[in-house]
Amino acid sequence: MITDESLLKNNTKKYIIIGVATLIVIIIVIIIITRANSNIKLNIDLDNMCIHNTYDGSVKTLTKLEKREEYTLSANEAVEAGTYDITITPNKGYIWQDKSKKAKTIQCTIDKATSNLNISKDKITINKGGKDTITIDTSVEGKITAVTESNIIKLSNKEIVKKEEKAQLTITSTNEGQAILKITFTPDNNNYATEEKDIEINITNYKKVKVPTTSICNNNTYNGNPQKLVSKTDYEGYTLKGQIEGTNAGNYKIQAELKDGYIWNDGSNKTKNITCTIKKENNYSIVTHRNSCKIGETAEFTIESKKEFNNTTNNDIKNISNNPSLTTISKKTKCDCINYIGYNQNTGMCADCIYLARYEVKCNAQGEDNIKITMDNGEVITTKIIINKGDTIILGTKNERFDGIKCTAGKEIPITISTYIDSKEDNTRFNTFSIKNTSYATVSKNSKTSTTATNLIIKCVKKGNTELIITTKDGTTAKFPIIY
Repeated sequence: MITDESLLKNNTKKYIIIGVATLIVIIIVIIIITRANSNIKLNIDLDNMCIHNTYDGSVKTLTKLEKREEYTLSANEAVEAGTYDITITPNKGYIWQDKSKKAKTIQCTIDKATSNLNISKDKITINKGGKDTITIDTSVEGKITAVTESNIIKLSNKEIVKKEEKAQLTITSTNEGQAILKITFTPDNNNYATEEKDIEINITNYKKVKVPTTSICNNNTYNGNPQKLVSKTDYEGYTLKGQIEGTNAGNYKIQAELKDGYIWNDGSNKTKNITCTIKKENNYSIVTHRNSCKIGETAEFTIESKKEFNNTTNNDIKNISNNPSLTTISKKTKCDCINYIGYNQNTGMCADCIYLARYEVKCNAQGEDNIKITMDNGEVITTKIIINKGDTIILGTKNERFDGIKCTAGKEIPITISTYIDSKEDNTRFNTFSIKNTSYATVSKNSKTSTTATNLIIKCVKKGNTELIITTKDGTTAKFPIIY
C-alpha cells in the first residue's frame, strides 16, 4: 500500500531530476550563446583600403592592409596597369562588422601612365593656299592619328607611326574658314594611356606683304643729336613701332606689326623685329695714293684723322690686315700735311704730321689686295691695291710725282700723266681718262702733248671731293684724288 509520505518522496525526486535537467539545458544554452558572442569583429574600412597607384614599371602595393593574424589577404602587389581583386578572409575567432564570416573582395587599380602627348602648336593661322607644320612628340612609341571633319585643310599624313624621334604633320589650307584637327595618340604599351588633343585652325585670305629688312633703316652716324632711324613708320601692310629715334651710337630694336588683312610673305603673322644702327662717328678716313702698281714697285695710302694721334707709334691703329703674298706694308717716316696733297718723292714734306699716317705698300705679286685697317675705337676703313704685271701710271713725271690734285673752284689746272712698262716710259700705253663725279671737276686733253707724256686739263667746278681715273691698254687703272 502506497502511503502519502512515500508518494511525496517520489514526487520530490521527480521534480529534482526535472529541475537539474532544466538547469543543465540552461547552462548549455548560455555556453553556446557566450561562445557565439566571443568572436572579435574586424575593424576594417574596406571602402578606403586601396592605394592610388600609377604605372611606372615598379612593383606597387595595392592596399593599405598588412598580413596579420586576424585575416588572410590574397595577392597585394602588382606591376602592370589594370584593376585587381584583393580578397580578405577573417580567420577563426574573427568576423566582419556585419557578423558575417565570409571572405570579402575589393578592387584596386594601377592607373595607366601618361603618354606625354606634346604638340608644338595648339592654334594655327594659315593664309589660303599656305602650309604649316606641327611637331608631335610623346614619351613612348605608338600610333598618331589625325582627324578633321573640315574640307578646308589637307593633311600630309592621317596616321603616323611614332618611334623615338619626333613626328611632323604638314597642314595645307585650301579655303577660308575654321577647322578643328583632332590628334590622337595610341601607345603600343598598354601601360600608357591613349591621349587626345585638339588644334584650332584658322584659314585666312590675307594679302601678302614682304618682310621688312634693315633696308628700311636710315644710314645714321653719331652726331650728338637725336636722329630718326627710319624715314617713315607707315607702310602698306604694316606699321613700325619701337625705338624709332635715337641719339647715341648703337643698335635699336624696331618692331614691324601687321595691319588687319595682311600676312607676311613667309606665311607668318607674328611681329617682326628689325635692328637699326647709329654708327660710331667716323673719326678716320683713308686716301689712297697710287692704288695700282707693277710687281716690285710701290703704292701708298694715308690714314687721316679728325683728331690728333701719335704719328710715331700710331696708338689709334689696332691692326692692319693685308695679304702678305701680294703686298708688304710699312709706315713712312715722312708724310704730307693734310693741306698739301702734292708729294715730292725726292725730299718728302712735313714730317710728324699730327693728323696723318702714311703707309708704303710694296707690290709683290699680281692680284688685288683688300687692305683693312681696324682702329682702336672699332672703326674699320679699307682700301684696295691693284698689282699689275705691266703698266705703271704716274701723276707727274718720274722725277716729280704727285698723289693727287688740289682744286680751287673756277680754276683750270694743267697736269701730266706718265705711263711706264718694265720701268721704261712709254706713253703709247695711255688709254682713257675720266672723272668719277663731273659735278665737282671735268677733264680734257691739253693741246700741248709731248711724245713722253700725256697732258690734261682739270677744270675745277665746285667744292666736293672726287677722283681722276686713268687706264692703260693692258687694263691697269689708277685713281688720283681731287680735293678742294
